[in-house]
Amino acid sequence: MSLLARFCYPDDPQARGGRFYNPPPMPRWLWITLIALATALYILQLAIFSKGCLRMDSLSYYHAWETIKGIHTDPMRTPVYAIVVGVLYEILGKDGSLIIIPALNWIFYLMSLRMLWDINQQLRVKRFLNILSLLTLMLIPGFWVLVNFSMAEIMAMMWVVMLLWQMQRYIIRPSDRLLYIQGGVISIAILTKPLLIFLVILYPIAWLIVRHRRKGSFSAVIKATLIPVVICVGYLYCMYHTHTFAMFTAANTYNSYISLRYASLITPQDITDPGLRERFTPLYDSIPGGRVPGGPYWQEVTAAFSWPELNEICQDALRNHRSEYNRAIFHRFVESLHCSQFYSAKEDDGFCPDHDKHYGSWDGISNNLTGGYIYPFYSYTQLPLYVGLIITLAYIMLWCRRWLNTGRLPLFAALIAAVYISAYFITIYGAPDLWGRILTPVSPLLVVMAAFIISATTGYIRRRYHKSSMNK
Repeated sequence: MSLLARFCYPDDPQARGGRFYNPPPMPRWLWITLIALATALYILQLAIFSKGCLRMDSLSYYHAWETIKGIHTDPMRTPVYAIVVGVLYEILGKDGSLIIIPALNWIFYLMSLRMLWDINQQLRVKRFLNILSLLTLMLIPGFWVLVNFSMAEIMAMMWVVMLLWQMQRYIIRPSDRLLYIQGGVISIAILTKPLLIFLVILYPIAWLIVRHRRKGSFSAVIKATLIPVVICVGYLYCMYHTHTFAMFTAANTYNSYISLRYASLITPQDITDPGLRERFTPLYDSIPGGRVPGGPYWQEVTAAFSWPELNEICQDALRNHRSEYNRAIFHRFVESLHCSQFYSAKEDDGFCPDHDKHYGSWDGISNNLTGGYIYPFYSYTQLPLYVGLIITLAYIMLWCRRWLNTGRLPLFAALIAAVYISAYFITIYGAPDLWGRILTPVSPLLVVMAAFIISATTGYIRRRYHKSSMNK
């Protein structure tokens, strides 16, 4: 009996098998293949770079650990992944931790793939396509590229997949204990990546639908919902107590400031505080706004102003330009459609000459910067965001057709689409750029949805062909 079944279904005789309700297990050869590929890619990373990558936001997790050690909340990073990085740092030192972190991220990724096998089975994806989908997640580098970074995206991916994996079991057989576990995992997921805050809304809705179908009590749903709500509110209180802002991270304000600067919506006359206006005016005179080379706005948020000052500037700008800002958000959604579904080092081409010089002819392995990362076949693996949205729309249409034919809401399938769409909207609404990197935790769901689309379409064609053959 698995630990999950033993704890959540102690009196359920059907859960006594090695796997919950005994679904067909993943082939052993496939599991060995996935582990072998992950091991080979991990060794290749170490062979080329000797350790994991510290580009982008990676160092902020080490800095966050130093803050957390002082029993304080960090302004930039929520605690879960920072604690993992910090513990490894304390045990192995910085270089040692950078060797182990990619290995740990690969374990998170492989755990996600194993759970995705069961998720595909729940969607009735054919065995061959299930195998192909997992191999796709290993053979297209964009899905795993951030494994090599000291960053929280891959751990967040594991929480997203784990919650869906648990949800399919809860739908089959509701369990109060499993509800509480999901509430706890949602809390951990949000404190790993605040982007996942939408889970606090989506999952209670799904729990309520299941309980309504089973005509059960709603008290356990309320208790399970309170777990992430209380934990998140408590964390926000700690942030307010320490930093005077009830936000998960200062990155929210930073992103707002940069988005406003991209849209040219911050002007000196908008700023009410005379001291801030005086300090901002030279920056405005130098660069009034818009996208410009070199990323100067990131330098402004990290060097020119404090978090409270940036928040005040943003609030002043939003009060004076709310309608313009809403239009800028709409344009951001349009702009996002042609950006990469994955993290792309080439997304900033044309904005920084040094960046362009290095990445202009980059193949992903050779000519890397020290501390780089592996992204082979770079120019052949760029999937635009609009392709992901098309896949999601086709998936939703197929399930809506089944819903109309059967009269029964396909809750689990609907939840998969809702998770991806929610992550997309929050990402585009809240971030100025690099949306593909932020969407990493939900990117595997595209493969799940695509596998179902192919499985359902080929099954329909086969049935139609068989029916026409029988009528001849």
